[in-house]
Amino acid sequence: MVTAVSREFRLQMESCGLPTAEIHYHLPDYPNLLQLYIWQEYDQATTFRS
Repeated sequence: MVTAVSREFRLQMESCGLPTAEIHYHLPDYPNLLQLYIWQEYDQATTFRS
């Protein structure tokens, strides 16, 4: 019996993390309106070598 595995699960098993960028901003023309932008994507940490 073969079970399908989701892409997200495979990425987590390959030591990928899910970094999140959350940006709050407002436009000068609308000072009472606050905008919110959220971005997420699976990524592997960079390995630095000396």
